[in-house]
Amino acid sequence: MIKLTLLLWVVILPIVTLMSQNNSTDSTSTHSDNTITNSALESGQYDNSAIKQKSKSTDQKIFFGKTMQLLTIKTLFIMSLLLFLLMIAGFAILYLKIKNIEKAKKSPLNNSSGLKKEVSNLKFSLNNAIYNIEKLLGIVTSLKKEIEDIRKTQDKKTTDSVNQSGIKQQTETDTSEIVNETITNTIQEETKSSKQIIYFPSPFGKMKFSGGDEIEEEQPHSIYKVTYDINEGKGELTLNTNANFAKALNSPEMYLEYVCEYINEIKTNTNNINVVSPGSIKKDGEDWTVTEKIKIKFV
Repeated sequence: MIKLTLLLWVVILPIVTLMSQNNSTDSTSTHSDNTITNSALESGQYDNSAIKQKSKSTDQKIFFGKTMQLLTIKTLFIMSLLLFLLMIAGFAILYLKIKNIEKAKKSPLNNSSGLKKEVSNLKFSLNNAIYNIEKLLGIVTSLKKEIEDIRKTQDKKTTDSVNQSGIKQQTETDTSEIVNETITNTIQEETKSSKQIIYFPSPFGKMKFSGGDEIEEEQPHSIYKVTYDINEGKGELTLNTNANFAKALNSPEMYLEYVCEYINEIKTNTNNINVVSPGSIKKDGEDWTVTEKIKIKFV
């Protein structure tokens, strides 16, 4: 800020000096013109018109000189005021910087004794933490040893118990296997007895088979086969692979479309049907209702 103030003084002083010199030159020129005019009047060398023109020019120069003097005074005043304000601002900034430096010096962070005390406290806390960790590691090591001892004791007891009761365990195992096999056979027999197979020649309608069309013995015209649970009244619906599909291929809208979903299109050279996935069926009063269609492929 002080450098800026000095720079302004260096720039302004030559300008003010130059303006003062111009004013003084104009004044001198005006004074000389007046002197020449007065001498001419005395000697009678100029006429009245020349005298009037010269007097007018002299008055203009005097007016211009006074105007420039006023401007110079105002400029000096304004510049002096600006310089004064800049100096005040510079001293204020310098004062604030000095205060900040003094405050920073008084801060505990800059106090060497405070820092030493803080470092000492941190070292003490670190040593305590290391001591506690080593203590915990010792406890963990002793616990591991105790666990290993307990495990060895248990393994020894288990080995002795197995050696002493080997025959007993073998007998119990054999008995358990026999019981499980008996239960499995019983369940399979009950399952087989609850399963029943029936056949249908064709659907009764859309997603329907008539109870009057069902038969328990397979026939050449039995296109559909149902394996169902008697107790649940529902089961699996599929095509009878031993049946003759000639009628079904000739009239698929009557024999197939109601309960089958086609994977591909039927062609003129198609002569057989493969089941991609079976469907589902359930008992519905005297009739049967298809809950999921059979997916078939023409070959």
